[in-house]
Amino acid sequence: MKKLSSVFLCVSIIFGVTGLANGTTIEDPWRGGGEDNLYEIFNTLFGTSYSTSNALFSARGLADVDDDRWYETNGGIQLTVRYAAYGQELGYEDSDGYTQLASGIASGYTDVSIGPFNTDSDFVWVEKWKKSGTEFGEWYSDDRNSSNDHFVAFAIKDQKLLNAYEVYGGDDLSVTDNVWLIAFEDLDLGDRDYNDLVAVITEAAPIPDGATVVLLGSAMLGVAVFCRKKVFKRS
Repeated sequence: MKKLSSVFLCVSIIFGVTGLANGTTIEDPWRGGGEDNLYEIFNTLFGTSYSTSNALFSARGLADVDDDRWYETNGGIQLTVRYAAYGQELGYEDSDGYTQLASGIASGYTDVSIGPFNTDSDFVWVEKWKKSGTEFGEWYSDDRNSSNDHFVAFAIKDQKLLNAYEVYGGDDLSVTDNVWLIAFEDLDLGDRDYNDLVAVITEAAPIPDGATVVLLGSAMLGVAVFCRKKVFKRS
């Protein structure tokens, strides 16, 4: 029994260490006006059955420290779905400056497919919130202008989800296409719903934070060594 308890303790510690990386909190208030919560958008697109956005993020969300900078993986990136309540603009910023990809208002789920774009360097995602032609906010995936996180990303690595997305009306995709759902919070975290601009993108991948990877790896290695000693000492 003591040996089994040690195993459970070690597993709990490991999951505790990995869980520290995903600290984003997403609220699901009743929005009204046909504006879905983030988990509802994800469920609609990929046929899942999450009951809260935090459950979705815990299961599939990318840690905040690892979603800052991105790179293209196969000659381009394709925006296929967008959702927004106000005028929204999605673009990216690389070593050559800012490039707009899509702009407008989508009161529901809207197909705004565009051709792929190419960048020779890593980049950050940029979202701009506009109303009546006036810009109210500009947010980046690397949190440069805020101490708060305005960007979340979810890896779509399950072919079953991609098949559901195709049935919904999305592109014919496979897990090799590097598919992600990215989402922005367009206020200064006033409501934390992260449903203000949502896009499914392909042929892109995040660049993990090197220090975080090393730190997390070292911590898990240390825990593994500790657990091995604890477990086998009682054998």
